[in-house]
Amino acid sequence: MSLADLPHEIVAIILQTALDATTIPSDIFCVCRLFYDLGTDYLYTHIKFTSPHQLQQFVLSDAPQPPIAPRTLAVDLAGKAQRGVLRDLADALMKCQQLARVAEATSRDVRLKRLRLRMHSYAQDSAVDVLEQGLDAVSPDTFEWTGPDPDHHFSIAIVPTVASCLFKQFSSWCNIREITVTNISFTTCSGPGGLGEYPPLLGGIPSLRSLYIGQATFLHAHAVAGMFCQGSGMAHLALVRLVDAYPESIWGARLRRSDIVKAVTMLCRTEELQMSVIARVKGVVTCEKKTERIMGGDRVEGTHILE
Repeated sequence: MSLADLPHEIVAIILQTALDATTIPSDIFCVCRLFYDLGTDYLYTHIKFTSPHQLQQFVLSDAPQPPIAPRTLAVDLAGKAQRGVLRDLADALMKCQQLARVAEATSRDVRLKRLRLRMHSYAQDSAVDVLEQGLDAVSPDTFEWTGPDPDHHFSIAIVPTVASCLFKQFSSWCNIREITVTNISFTTCSGPGGLGEYPPLLGGIPSLRSLYIGQATFLHAHAVAGMFCQGSGMAHLALVRLVDAYPESIWGARLRRSDIVKAVTMLCRTEELQMSVIARVKGVVTCEKKTERIMGGDRVEGTHILE
């Protein structure tokens, strides 16, 4: 019995594993017509790019026939030159939207459901407004942006201008359920009134279930507390993990849950509201230590939970 004689469901699983491991999909597609048909569907449904050039080629390529809409998009640019990649990423996201519109005629629920990025952004990149347009073209269930460097190397992959763009866009995604961002630096400035006027980190997102922020700098307790002080907009949020998050630079203290509780008491005007929001924070938020410094900074011994 040849591989092509197996049930198509089993062949599809084997091809998925093979396509994930190869850098030249055409080698697999050339084996037989069945491999081409099943493999093409998977390749266009679950897209992965490992270079800016691949992003650019995707944008310029013709749509497959019959139309296939991407359901997951992964961009992994670890070790690659990336300047100017925000525009390429935005163009790719808008191409996904175009493919989804074409595929709507023959399929249901063809939107991009998962967006996973592993790359750097740059403060000098002027294409943040273009990135915003690209992010506005999709509405995923899951979003993940992590830094390409090892965990022990505390680096910034998401610069403040891009972080502001992301968190503004998160609040407009009606399907988002899980958000993961690491190696991120937030803006260092509060509102004109100083302390207490940091805007909420996120606006009300009824669909959001979990939020993970790791290796973050300038994440202020008031911004986190503000998410829980704006009514029932976060009613389904069940887990917020803040791992190696710092209110200022990495040379200061890590953010602790007690800092967020203290911020709640400053933001909520009535004792009843304070008690309600504090109970919610304690039930949802965990602040954690993951990577310890060799010397200096905020050293935590004996526990990874920061109360």
